Amino acid sequence: MRTPNKDTSLGLGLAAFFGAVLLFVIPRAVVIPSSAVVPSLRPDFWPSILCGVLVLLGLGLAAGSLSGPARPAPESGCGGCAPAPGSDPAPGPTRPARPGRAAPACVAALLAAYAWTLEAAGMIIPSALAFTALALLYGERRPGVLAVVAVGLPVGLYLFFTQVANVPMPAGDLLAGLLAGAQD
Repeated sequence: MRTPNKDTSLGLGLAAFFGAVLLFVIPRAVVIPSSAVVPSLRPDFWPSILCGVLVLLGLGLAAGSLSGPARPAPESGCGGCAPAPGSDPAPGPTRPARPGRAAPACVAALLAAYAWTLEAAGMIIPSALAFTALALLYGERRPGVLAVVAVGLPVGLYLFFTQVANVPMPAGDLLAGLLAGAQD
């Protein structure tokens, strides 16, 4: 077991904050009409679900920071700086390059294009493409993981909201046209 660190404090702080929002803010701040009988259509349902998930994630972060082996100390006192002159650095895995200064502009442009295409293409196709672009922008290089998550996440969310929560999601004119053409 490791000693508490900043991840422990952050996790417990997030759990406490979102727990307080869940227990005190949402019940007092969200007005629930008497006509709302389906729980998933009540205005407090999704904020409560989100706060509950964030409480669990905060507790998970705190627990993860306390369990497991301690991280090994860097071999040199510089914490990963260039090797000393004359030494032969051991080849090893390299970290993916971090996005440059243009990354926020790329994300903003990507989100604008995503919002613009939702009506025509629906939720699934633009979400898969946007996720793929963001993952590549931030260094994901495993094509198998990328393909599974880029397709599975939008399809799973679409099916959850349309089939379980009974919340209509945009199918898009493009997908509706493809489905109508396939039925002819």
